[in-house]
Amino acid sequence: MYKLIIQILVIAGAINWGLITLQNIDIVKILVGSGQLERYIKLAIGAAGLYSAYLIYNNESIEEFMTADNIQSKKEKFTEEEKMIYGKSNCN
Repeated sequence: MYKLIIQILVIAGAINWGLITLQNIDIVKILVGSGQLERYIKLAIGAAGLYSAYLIYNNESIEEFMTADNIQSKKEKFTEEEKMIYGKSNCN
């Protein structure tokens, strides 16, 4: 669920920056006005962008990002060669 919220925030931030650049229109400021709430929303958008960049840097695919958390998919995946080197008991 939190990943959907992060996606929405990143997309909203991208749209907002595009509108600021093209038309000098700040949608966040229009919707909530100037003040602390605007700052917190923009901070949340920035944090969502940083988290998305972190996921991309760690090679988590967009499909994994969009799907529900799956503990099994988070385990390290070893190749056959690595299983031979480290032993099969350490690779589960």
